Amino acid sequence: MNYAVRQIKEADFLEYYDCLGRVAREKKYLAFQDAPPIEGAISWVESHIKQNHPLHVVQFRNRVVGWCDVTPSPREVFAHCGELGMGLVKEFRGRGLGKLLIDSVLEHSISIGVERIELDVRTDNVNAISLYEKTG
Repeated sequence: MNYAVRQIKEADFLEYYDCLGRVAREKKYLAFQDAPPIEGAISWVESHIKQNHPLHVVQFRNRVVGWCDVTPSPREVFAHCGELGMGLVKEFRGRGLGKLLIDSVLEHSISIGVERIELDVRTDNVNAISLYEKTG
């Protein structure tokens, strides 16, 4: 298949936001049940771009179908720590895209000095748990 994984660009925002909303509305994987207000989401994406924080998207036929991000701690003493978040649109799960995204984001994270990455995952999300365990 023809997938591309890369750092998000401002031009990707609407597709990313749609993808985020689709995953959130499944009410199974994220800590929220719909996309956050658009103004806050724009600001969050812009800050990741400006600060070179990892927010990678996966595209299929020029359409964003998933993302993975690491948000470094804003506290200087914890600047080496970050929190991971990710999601894939339902019809693109089980294709190895989560592993591609995580590998890309981990490489980016290491390059900016993030040494420890934390995440929360629901106990019934066995696919995500398996992916995270494989990734280490």
